[in-house]
Amino acid sequence: MISITEAAAGMILKSKAQQPDPDLCLRISARMTPQYGLVYNMGFDQPQPEDQQYQLLGVDLVVDRNSLLYVDQLVLDFGALEGEEQFLFENPLDQAPQTKDACGTTPGSGSCGTGCSCG
Repeated sequence: MISITEAAAGMILKSKAQQPDPDLCLRISARMTPQYGLVYNMGFDQPQPEDQQYQLLGVDLVVDRNSLLYVDQLVLDFGALEGEEQFLFENPLDQAPQTKDACGTTPGSGSCGTGCSCG
């Protein structure tokens, strides 16, 4: 089950209030890559019939079927990482990158991950 901290929910709801369509949901997707481990994307989108839908702390959240396996234990937070305020994906399923120069997530790092549009 995905969970969202109060800090993350507050930032998401603040951002959603600026969207022109009040029916948009927060979409989170994830995929596993050999180079970077888990890679996340998030943004506002229309829910689709095949999506898993959640209502967490006032946030309407959708996840596509292919991402469900990777976000089952995800905690979405908002806070500082390396001195920068951003959304943090904390997921025990994250794996260390396969290359030393990769900037993806590492186990328990809570980092945003490569390729995410979350900041």
